[in-house]
Amino acid sequence: LDASPHDADTAWLAVNRYKSDDFRPTIYRTRDRGKTWELINKGLPDDGFVRAVREDPVRKDLLYAGTETGIHFSMDGGDTWQSLQLGLPIVPITDLVTKDDDLVVATQGRSFWILGGLSRLRHWGRGSPVGAQLMKPTPANYGLSRSARIHFHVPAEAAKEASLVVLDAQGAPVRTFPIEVSAAKDEKDTADDKDTKSEAKEPKPPKKGKGGKKGRRAKARKRAKIRAKPGMNLFVWDMRRKAPTKVPGAVGWPSASPGPRVLPGTYTLRLTWKDTTSEQSLVIEQDPRMPMDEAQQASAQAHVDQVYDLLDRTHKAVNTIREVRAQVRATQARARKAGLAKQLKAPSQALLKPLQEIEDALLQSKSKSPQDPLNFPVRLNDKLGMLLGFGNRDPRPTQGQRDVLASLAERVVKRLDALEKVLAEKVPAFNAAVAEAAIPAIVLDKPDEG
Repeated sequence: LDASPHDADTAWLAVNRYKSDDFRPTIYRTRDRGKTWELINKGLPDDGFVRAVREDPVRKDLLYAGTETGIHFSMDGGDTWQSLQLGLPIVPITDLVTKDDDLVVATQGRSFWILGGLSRLRHWGRGSPVGAQLMKPTPANYGLSRSARIHFHVPAEAAKEASLVVLDAQGAPVRTFPIEVSAAKDEKDTADDKDTKSEAKEPKPPKKGKGGKKGRRAKARKRAKIRAKPGMNLFVWDMRRKAPTKVPGAVGWPSASPGPRVLPGTYTLRLTWKDTTSEQSLVIEQDPRMPMDEAQQASAQAHVDQVYDLLDRTHKAVNTIREVRAQVRATQARARKAGLAKQLKAPSQALLKPLQEIEDALLQSKSKSPQDPLNFPVRLNDKLGMLLGFGNRDPRPTQGQRDVLASLAERVVKRLDALEKVLAEKVPAFNAAVAEAAIPAIVLDKPDEG
């Protein structure tokens, strides 16, 4: 017997008489505190007697029934029933209970089973979703869940402007995921199919010895694009911002710095599909082991933002240095081919030498494999990455972390200012030398004689 959590006059009663060789499903409903009862078993299998029935605590008239052969649900208070078996084996369901966004069932001889994502059933109402829609997400916890499960529905037609955006309390974008919809499902697919777990395209990790390795960390890196299919989709967001700019081929310690985790609070999810927009609120709860008041959270946010910004600027600076160096060397190669190498020797060295000194201070370019940092000292970007990692574990910065950040910031800014000066002074001087020497843009090889 299960009393309705929504209506004091309503209750549900599961009855079985299998010991008398009666295997018919029997569920009764009362709307008048037990004065009258009506049988509600339309859609249940004839030979699956009922062991338990429960009403969803969030949505009225959403029922779950555990039978001798599986599990069923009803969206209309028991008037009609549908299978909710999905990947559950054919097994007696002895009892069931809802916990947050999960349905937990006890079976006879096959352990406990948990079905996540009840928000989809609670959101749909009496019909199926159409068009582009976001389901109401279950609150996530900063320290316990470490990820947010986002269910959404998209139509079959393609859309050039399709994205899922996470916004903070001020409406500023935290993370944007473009959505790419693949081909429509085959006709054999049914409404009972499992949700598509959205994946994302990302660059292949570098080969061993070239700045990285394959493995769990590479697979867990932040995803840039959601690959969805028509219908229901599931996207698991790791509650992180976009990763800082990376230096291709660089090996560090830590090997790669993921984006910082967002702090507890209320965020807005916005699904954009052509001209259609669907929004839902996502609550990220505080970790009960690491409580923060408003002032502490503001301090933590400012700390992680500064670390992130410094690391991002550091890597962008290194990429700029390497791009300039590549262009200089390409110009040197044309000059040698044209017999004009001497004219560029001095201006090239005047530009390349300070760039190399700045890069060596920002990043350890000698490391080529994951174990090389044991032999070559870590640089400023490694130290910033480690500091960013500390904030991902416990967002509350210690005084020691603040002191380290102040020291690193001073040293990084000094190198970035030096780079800005080199680019402002030495690059124009090099360009002037190239123009004066009249280095051709294209140098053809001389034809072989004879």
